[in-house]
Amino acid sequence: MSYIGMAGVLWLFSGPLWAGKCGKNCDIATFKAEITQGTCDITLIGSSNNIELGTVQFGDVVSGQVNREAKLELGNCTSVVNKNSLVPTITVTGNHDGTSDKTLFRNSNKEGSQVSTAMGITVQLKKFGDKDWSSKVSDGDPFKLANPGTIISDLSPPVVVPVNFSLVCAPAAGQTIADCKKAGKISATVTFTFDYR
Repeated sequence: MSYIGMAGVLWLFSGPLWAGKCGKNCDIATFKAEITQGTCDITLIGSSNNIELGTVQFGDVVSGQVNREAKLELGNCTSVVNKNSLVPTITVTGNHDGTSDKTLFRNSNKEGSQVSTAMGITVQLKKFGDKDWSSKVSDGDPFKLANPGTIISDLSPPVVVPVNFSLVCAPAAGQTIADCKKAGKISATVTFTFDYR
């Protein structure tokens, strides 16, 4: 069996592409299917994609008071098939410089940038219609926004997903909490990807 894919369409052939009829006791069947992505555009509302935490005190970090809420809007959604079995998800990915903790996001300390490797950002999301924040979202693990069968294009716009960013003290290998008290900057880049699973 061979296949040819063009412009989102997949053709499967049960015999060689060059063959016509294969003889008196066989025939060639052609199978066709259209492949759809079933996805939405995702936009961070009211921001130039920068979340500013401002100047913070170490005591506020320790007490968990350095948080910023933001909203992701889902739009321009494409059609989906098998609606009842699909779950809308958001997957968060990013850098974890100096740690194996996949819930802690931080960029590397590039030469001269004074970026702290003792601090990091955690991310939490809310399911549709839920009041409570999720636990910390782990890099690469799809976060389920709703139950199976929830299709974004069927919901009334705007479709919004709340996001909470928290600054935390999380020293890298060889560091201590004292390193969190040092003056410097924090930088973390995260990517949000919407998909049905």
